[in-house]
Amino acid sequence: MCRTARGTARVRQLQEAAAEMFLSCGYEGVSVDGLIHRVGGSRRNVYGVYGGKEGLFVATVRSMCEEISSQLGALQLDGADTRDGLLLYGQRLLELLLQPRMLAIHRLMVAEGQRFPEQAHALCSNGRDRAALALGQWFAVRQQRGELRAGLDGSLLAQRFFDLVIAGPQLQAVIGQLPLGWTDGGLRQHVEATVDLFLRGAGAAMTSIQGEPTP
Repeated sequence: MCRTARGTARVRQLQEAAAEMFLSCGYEGVSVDGLIHRVGGSRRNVYGVYGGKEGLFVATVRSMCEEISSQLGALQLDGADTRDGLLLYGQRLLELLLQPRMLAIHRLMVAEGQRFPEQAHALCSNGRDRAALALGQWFAVRQQRGELRAGLDGSLLAQRFFDLVIAGPQLQAVIGQLPLGWTDGGLRQHVEATVDLFLRGAGAAMTSIQGEPTP
């Protein structure tokens, strides 16, 4: 293995370990020395690559955002009709964000966001906002086909869809109050009700969500 490849592997190992430590202990609970003790290396390596703990934290948050947005981007919605596509997307979105690791990322953002607003913004702009842009483009295609109401901003629609799908269940899960078993049938019921509500507001004016003419 060449030196460059070894260096890349070392940086990846360092950042992965830092992510686990930040998620478990928060920003204040992690020290550069503690990280080095866990994975090896030197302070010079950390400061040379990241400039210090804050830079490492920013890079770690960015990596977490990429982790989220890459999984959302893997969803293929082009071939699905509007309602089925949103049901698939909403269910996968919620399944993803209710995973223990993703809840830990959310807790970290809440805990550190006020002290580190740039990092909190990075978490949104590199994760949710990018996913919303992609979903907004999908909405725009549906608007051109007459399946969604024209004149509504696609990216804004995507943000509102995220709010409807995520907000309640994620908050309940973060504080440990999501009912046991909810993530099975309850998750699907929540997404279906949310999609139908969303389409009553954003759907094409001439048809209802079931395809029948509106009165």
